[in-house]
Amino acid sequence: MGRLLFLLNYLLICCSTDTTFDLFLREAGDIFTQEEKAVLGITEEITLIHQKGLSDETYSNALQFFSESEIADIITAVIAINLWNRVVLSTRLPIGQSLA
Repeated sequence: MGRLLFLLNYLLICCSTDTTFDLFLREAGDIFTQEEKAVLGITEEITLIHQKGLSDETYSNALQFFSESEIADIITAVIAINLWNRVVLSTRLPIGQSLA
């Protein structure tokens, strides 16, 4: 799960447009396992929640690799990373500086 959390954080910080995730995945080729691709699908749809939300298809695909509890953990991680990215961007907080 450590590699997945690193990857999620990287993508959520660096990939901010609708097409960036798709481009990243196409260029990445087969370096991701099917499990990682399932997590990336969840990540994209939650990050771009305003478009369509987390689809039944993406959730069902993730169930092939993860339990419902694990999917809940993945969703929580994506939401937390998105939250912190929004806090930092909203406050223009320099990297490494504390909120306090």
